[in-house]
Amino acid sequence: MTKILGVDFDNTLFLNSFPENFTEPNWPVIDYVRKKQSEGWYLILVTCRTSADLIRSALCAAESVGIYFDDVNANHPDQIEKWGDCRKIYCDEYIDDKNVAIKDLQPKANSDEINEQHKPIVYISGKMRGLEDLGRTHFNLAEMYMREKGFVVLNPSRLPDGMSDEKYMPICLSMLDAADAVLMLNGWSHSKGAQAEYHYAVCQGKTILLEDELTEGT
Repeated sequence: MTKILGVDFDNTLFLNSFPENFTEPNWPVIDYVRKKQSEGWYLILVTCRTSADLIRSALCAAESVGIYFDDVNANHPDQIEKWGDCRKIYCDEYIDDKNVAIKDLQPKANSDEINEQHKPIVYISGKMRGLEDLGRTHFNLAEMYMREKGFVVLNPSRLPDGMSDEKYMPICLSMLDAADAVLMLNGWSHSKGAQAEYHYAVCQGKTILLEDELTEGT
């Protein structure tokens, strides 16, 4: 079925145009409408102008810039045959200076949300097995420190207890995959798991942060 374009006239095709001031053609809109016209779209002038003289003057102004409307305030015959002739003018697209696009009504992220989305992500790696409370205090303090530095923190010490190393490692490596950097806590070299995470991070090109260097002087 033919594509239909509905176009307003006043302050749309011509700016400040009511009733007969046609001195300011709105060229971006005109060019768009002419392009659709060349592609075979059916053009309908959708206007609040009611008198024949005012409608005729609008059509003449449109023709002066190469736009030839197929109808005025009337539905396409195919639409009438298929659906009946409703008061609303059916179009595939409308151009009107009063339009509000649906996308403009969608909630927009504020600057804080945008900044949150762009924060770097860090994964914490270190020794856990054999330490009191599995080293969670050390990990959690490191998490607090990195959050204050503006990082999103992935803390593996928050994983539940009770699984084997073979079950933990794929989860930890998936977390590491999501990170931009890895923070190696002091004592990490005494942990086979942390050593594996370190070498994996190096192979993946992650930024390596060492706790000693990071906190030096603080």
